[in-house]
Amino acid sequence: MASKETPPESVPPSVVEIATFGKMLEMMNSFKKTHVFKTAVELGVFAAVHGSEARTAQEIARQCDIHDSQKLDTLLDVLVAENFLRRHQRTTGNDADTKITVYENCEGTDLLLGDPSAPTHMSAISMLLKETETEMKSWSHLTDVLKTGAATRATPTKAVDEVTSSLANEEDTPKKRNCHDVDDDGVTASAEEVEEWSDLYAMFEGYMRIAFNVLADKFDFSKFSRVLDIGGGTAQLSRILCRRYKNLSSTNLDLPRTVAIA
Repeated sequence: MASKETPPESVPPSVVEIATFGKMLEMMNSFKKTHVFKTAVELGVFAAVHGSEARTAQEIARQCDIHDSQKLDTLLDVLVAENFLRRHQRTTGNDADTKITVYENCEGTDLLLGDPSAPTHMSAISMLLKETETEMKSWSHLTDVLKTGAATRATPTKAVDEVTSSLANEEDTPKKRNCHDVDDDGVTASAEEVEEWSDLYAMFEGYMRIAFNVLADKFDFSKFSRVLDIGGGTAQLSRILCRRYKNLSSTNLDLPRTVAIA
């Protein structure tokens, strides 16, 4: 008579295994938050409620030209959970019992968004989005890069790091460069290049607005009458300081092509 084997007892997963699986799951799902944030910026959700009265989901949908308000509700729920938006109830008309759900930016979101109505506006949020888009493209080829050693960016883009790199590259042929501005080396810059640099500096302004305002708050410039900012870019810091301290005058020094943009 054949003996009947006893099946091995199942071993419950250890605390370490559960924690490791949780970490893996969190990593694999993190891209979803990135896409939610990216979608909200591209649709203009944050701009729709910037500096205005709190809006309903239907009002945001109309402002952003979104046709599926039900899916927008889900997007707004995630943005609230991630503390990008605030949600609260508001009474309508004279009926105190009738309330509607409205949304508004959190304070930090409004600060990072800046003033969308400014003519050269590029908020810290927009700059972060541009960098994220570029990084997502680069990292999506990581397997091929490790196998072949190929560059992560086969096609040049206007990402911040590549634009910065192009500014240091002065090998363009003279016939491609119409005299728009001349730097210290006598190299001219085309109108197209100046426009590209303008976009770059607009992004930097969005990024640095917070740091410069903190500096203006934390350091007392009232005891000074003059400030010299060497390498001050578009004079953003000078403008912030002089608006804050009326007795202050500022001199901003940078390369001629940067000064032309400023």
